[in-house]
Parts: sequence; structure tokens; C-alpha cells
Amino acid sequence: SPLALIVVPTRELGAQTATLLFHLIGGSIKENPTELVGAANSFRYKGPKGIRIGCVLDDEEASQGLKLQTDIVVTTPKYLEKLLDEEDIKPASLRVIAYDEADLSLELTSDDNLSKLFDDDSTDERLSSRLVLLAGASVNKPLGDFAVQKRVLPPGRSSIATATTFAPLKSHK
Repeated sequence: SPLALIVVPTRELGAQTATLLFHLIGGSIKENPTELVGAANSFRYKGPKGIRIGCVLDDEEASQGLKLQTDIVVTTPKYLEKLLDEEDIKPASLRVIAYDEADLSLELTSDDNLSKLFDDDSTDERLSSRLVLLAGASVNKPLGDFAVQKRVLPPGRSSIATATTFAPLKSHK
């Protein structure tokens, strides 16, 4: 099971994210159309440090799933359910969960899938140290409150920085 999950709202953003990760871990990016390309593929790539990136961003990739060992998976809410149901992603194994364009990505993720990712009653110490990131131009206090209410971010251990404040997030029941 992957150690990191990145959820993006669209295939295009997923491809950009995977390409950036590919480049950050040492993959060679084609600089111009005439440059020869090696056998490495940015959507199924093992970097020089052994980091494996996998993407599930369309129906064809979803049909294959994450059959190879993958450290970081990039997907959309549309394919997240399939990855969870087929146990390609085991929520308890995730050390990092990142939602890019968090407002839209969270809105597109079903409540059932949010529960699968974040509702774990075990006392596993790894879960208490999991890093959850909400990123995007429109991340704000109401989104943070929504994330706490939906149990995405743990109350009392999460803060959010907006244009005007930096404050702990609290549960509003």
C-alpha cells in the first residue's frame, strides 16, 4: 500500500502533480519535442532513491490499479473509491494524505470514502502522526472547519493559515 496519497480534482492537475514529483525525485523530463525519451514513464516510475509513483487518473489506469508496489499515488476522487475497495490503498498505511485544490477535491470525495480514509478507531501511533495537507488558493477557515467536522483534520492538533489569521481548528458539534 502507498505511504502517500495525493487527491486532485482533475486528470490534468494529476498529470502536472505526477510530472513534478517525477522531476523532484530525479526523473528526466523531456525538454523539447525532438529530445529522445527513455523507457521511464512519469506515471509509473521508480526514482533513483527507490521512490515509486503511481497514478490512477483515467479509466484505463483504473482498470490496471496499483499492481506494482507504489510509494506515492496520485488520483482523483472518481477513482479513489475503486482503489480503496480493491485495497490498492490501505488507509491505515498512509503516512501522508494531501488534497490539492482541497475545496473541490473534498466536495467531490464521497462521505463514505472520507470515512474510509479518516475514521479509524485503532490506537495505532502511526495514525496520530499522519500528515494531512489541504492545499489550494481557496483554502480558508470555513474549509478548515468543514474538514474538522468531516474528521479529515483532527481537532486540537490542526491549524490553518488564511490571509488574515492563523488559528487552531476546533470541532463544532
